[in-house]
Amino acid sequence: MPKLNHIVIVGAGPSGLLLGILLAKNLGIKVTILDADAKINGNPRAAHYAPSAVYDFHRAGIIDDVRAKGFSPKGVCWRLQDGTFLGGMGREPEDNKYAMVVLPLDRLGPLLVKHFESYSGTQILWGHKLVGVEQDENGATAVIETTEGEKKKISGDYLVGADGASSGVRTALFGKEYPGETLSAQIVATNVYLPFDERFGYWDSNFIVHPTDWYMAAKITTDGLWRVTYGDSEGLSKDELVKRQPLRYEQILPGKPKPHEYKLISMSPYKLQQRCAPSFRVGKILLVADAAHLCNPFGGLGLTGGFADVGSLYDCFMGIHLDELDESILDRYSEIRIKIWREMIDPMSRENFHRLWDPAHEEKRKEFFAMCEKANNDPVWGKSIAESIHQVRHDFTQYFKSKQKTEGKDIVMDTQALTNGRNPAIEETVKPLLIDSRKLYKDYRDLQRGRIKRGFLLGEELLKARRDVWVAEQKLLEAIRPVAKASCLRLCKDVYRALPRELKDVIYSYLHAHDTIYVGPEYFERKSRPCESDSKAHYWDVEYTGEEMQKEIVESWYRTTLFYFYDKANNAKVIEQFLVTDRWGLDIQPRNFICHSRIELSMDGVLHNRYGTRSCCTVEDAGKKLVKPLKNFDSLPNHVEFFIRIHTYNAPHTGCMSMVELRDAIRAVVDELETLFKAGHRVVVQWPDLDNIELSWKNVRFFKHEWVKQMELAAQLTPSGSE
Repeated sequence: MPKLNHIVIVGAGPSGLLLGILLAKNLGIKVTILDADAKINGNPRAAHYAPSAVYDFHRAGIIDDVRAKGFSPKGVCWRLQDGTFLGGMGREPEDNKYAMVVLPLDRLGPLLVKHFESYSGTQILWGHKLVGVEQDENGATAVIETTEGEKKKISGDYLVGADGASSGVRTALFGKEYPGETLSAQIVATNVYLPFDERFGYWDSNFIVHPTDWYMAAKITTDGLWRVTYGDSEGLSKDELVKRQPLRYEQILPGKPKPHEYKLISMSPYKLQQRCAPSFRVGKILLVADAAHLCNPFGGLGLTGGFADVGSLYDCFMGIHLDELDESILDRYSEIRIKIWREMIDPMSRENFHRLWDPAHEEKRKEFFAMCEKANNDPVWGKSIAESIHQVRHDFTQYFKSKQKTEGKDIVMDTQALTNGRNPAIEETVKPLLIDSRKLYKDYRDLQRGRIKRGFLLGEELLKARRDVWVAEQKLLEAIRPVAKASCLRLCKDVYRALPRELKDVIYSYLHAHDTIYVGPEYFERKSRPCESDSKAHYWDVEYTGEEMQKEIVESWYRTTLFYFYDKANNAKVIEQFLVTDRWGLDIQPRNFICHSRIELSMDGVLHNRYGTRSCCTVEDAGKKLVKPLKNFDSLPNHVEFFIRIHTYNAPHTGCMSMVELRDAIRAVVDELETLFKAGHRVVVQWPDLDNIELSWKNVRFFKHEWVKQMELAAQLTPSGSE
């Protein structure tokens, strides 16, 4: 017999409505939603729903309507204020059932209301403000006051607070306490009709990086409405912020648009908050979404995390209703959701915000853009990055009693098969070592705490305790290593036999610690293999993986790593040697697998010998020598993405070669680049010495005549003294 009859939800926002739909549609539970407002909130708010949210849209049966009214965005990117592209991901929309969808909340709200009210046993009571809560062992009660001043009590098995950042439910439980902080930034969210894509070539989502004039511009409707969220000076009133909006648009947006050039629909100033309630459960009362936690909007983790709360709480209610779980699962709901906020939502949202403006995050910014580039270059790895957002969810159905009986048994059987059953001899060896190691570590920590408390060093005593811990850990590792090696080997063999190569490549990508490998003469002199310093080095050891899987891991390493040939003077020889050298001893030729390459070409290296003087070199020979490194890549079996920089900074300025001669020498490179394009390779070429000329695979085809035209112009403009 069902255990749940009635759930009361406070807040008719997206999270409250989605939870109500899930409960009413799938479990047939009576649901009452209370809201202090008279209608759906129409302020500029979130519009992007990540794959983790789309998962619950499917469960609620609303995804088709959402996609019909919204659209799938084409990528997200980061730019400088002048439009310079820094990095981006997902230029084309994902082709899968959980692909991101965009629809402003003020348009999603009525759709959710329509679905919710289509199920029996549901009602929304508008104009019902929560003024208190009560509860006992049988359920919880919302004490409300209507717009007419009438007071009511509405009871249910559970009461869920989904009433936003100023939650009355949370206040009733914890008072004004909402641990966290208000960030020192004034944010203004606007909705505006301004064709960023047509006029400025913007992607569907754009983050502009600048110390003061940072902003976000994202397309949110199919009819051309854009969300522009920007920062402004602190300490201004709402009226002052409204008056400054035209000025800020003119200061930060491309083209410095005047008010008559766009149509402003709405505007909402607000402060950024990073907060989390002490608990998401108190007895029969629970919290979700903004009532439970807050974060800044950059990256969309606030709404994404809120919907993840809803999906998790729905799983818990379903388990209780179907007698698959007891009420204690709600404590676990609170613990896990708070853990996810602290370890994922809070730090990631802060990093997303600081990436836009904070100079202290420059190194992290570079690492992030490098990750974006790798995600674009490697579709398999890129897909795994995109799907990592699902980690914000937690599947509470895994704790169902029925799954414990079946899946638990299977897991035990698989584990025993993996390790060939228990090994009493190893257990007897490891157990006392483990106990000894833990005891020594506890003693060491006690000494540390005593040192801090008493304010003096224990010297030799502390050093000896630390050494004892290390010795004990080494003994433990030596005892465990044989069974760990056997287990890992058996697991790798099972993975090799059972999984398709595409899925195995996703697994392998997590073993690759370095995105870029620098290749110069010393690359071949090292005796160690490229990944021996990696923390996951045992996955590159044949004793742990087996020969078949180790070979696949190395092949994947060649496919996903960017090889940077930086030695301008010796690149031709280095590349030739690299493509045929089997560093691993696995009969693998890199030329058959390499997919990403960065190459430096230098006219200076061609023209000068090791002593810095002009070598005897004709223009024709100079061109042939300059293009020689690229010739090594002819007839590769894979399509390779090349990033090539051509350095000519010394040639016309030293008198060693005139600009006209330089132009003729470069023609050989241009011809070879055209050959690479026609062979299907993706090539990005930079010639920074002539106004940062750049040609790219993104240009669709190779405009050879553009290069020739630029070189002709450069030759004509060269002062006679340089000739």
